[in-house]
Amino acid sequence: MRVQLKFIGALRDYYPNAEAAASGRCDIECAAGTTVRAALESIGVPDEDLYFIMVGDSRIDAIQAGERVLEDGEAVVLIPILKGG
Repeated sequence: MRVQLKFIGALRDYYPNAEAAASGRCDIECAAGTTVRAALESIGVPDEDLYFIMVGDSRIDAIQAGERVLEDGEAVVLIPILKGG
């Protein structure tokens, strides 16, 4: 199955290659039953608390990312958490 990954802002550094970074998206092939966490790990995205994870229109947390099974054609978006003072 094919899943689309999209990284916002500084998270664009997680794209696996320059072509994906330039286009602003990365389509990856996953086996049926792949979780959000497994899909992200497959391209080297660390499990950190530096971003929000969106699947479709729903935000999921780190625990859900390890349990949420992706479906063919779904989009996963990582949005950085803004910090400042």
